[in-house]
Amino acid sequence: AELELAAVTLWTDIVRADAEAVLAGGRVNAFLAAGLECVVRARLHLPSDDDETAGVVSAALAAVVWFVYVSWLEGGAVGPLSVRLDRAFHVFGDLHVVRPDGGMHPLALAGSHR
Repeated sequence: AELELAAVTLWTDIVRADAEAVLAGGRVNAFLAAGLECVVRARLHLPSDDDETAGVVSAALAAVVWFVYVSWLEGGAVGPLSVRLDRAFHVFGDLHVVRPDGGMHPLALAGSHR
């Protein structure tokens, strides 16, 4: 409950600081996620009624695309954007690590992307 309250407080502060930017970013993410959803469904072989998985994965990927694109532009658009995107998506491989007992650490960072 304490973490949830901290997250809500942080999000509220962010929205209050620049509501227009938050709304614009949200619209961009929603647009990108909608465009990625059919690809996500096909790649993950999701059943047609699994909207939650498709939506969560699509939103995460859309956020990565937008973050990398904006960073690339702010850095002077140096180098191919595709290389930056590829590097960013490889970070996700580090988020799911198998423990020695065969269990999973879904959010353990292996650090191999650095």
